[in-house]
Amino acid sequence: MKKETEMREHDIEDLFAEARSQGSLACAPLMAKVFADALAHQPALLPAGTLRQSRLGFWASVVDALGGKGGLAGIGTAAAVGIMLGFVQPTSVMTLTDQVFVQSPIEELDLIPGVDAILTEG
Repeated sequence: MKKETEMREHDIEDLFAEARSQGSLACAPLMAKVFADALAHQPALLPAGTLRQSRLGFWASVVDALGGKGGLAGIGTAAAVGIMLGFVQPTSVMTLTDQVFVQSPIEELDLIPGVDAILTEG
């Protein structure tokens, strides 16, 4: 059974028609103030024909191209680790490379193992 408070489809059409007949809202002065405040906070436009040129130095443009200070820090860290691994050659890296490249020829190195390597036990 339908409740008396539920609205039928034509009831909503009646409400829309009533809202259209009321005209504009009484908040037009408030909206005018809001728009005037928004326009006051917009940046000033440059005169026509004027170009804004940013004068960055060479190093500042390089840092900007690499992603800013964070990107430069990441690239510097990766470079330092690469130099350290290439120059110092820690024993764990040497042990790994000796096992992979010295004991087995490169022709037998399986870089992409099949499902059999995953399913074997032991």
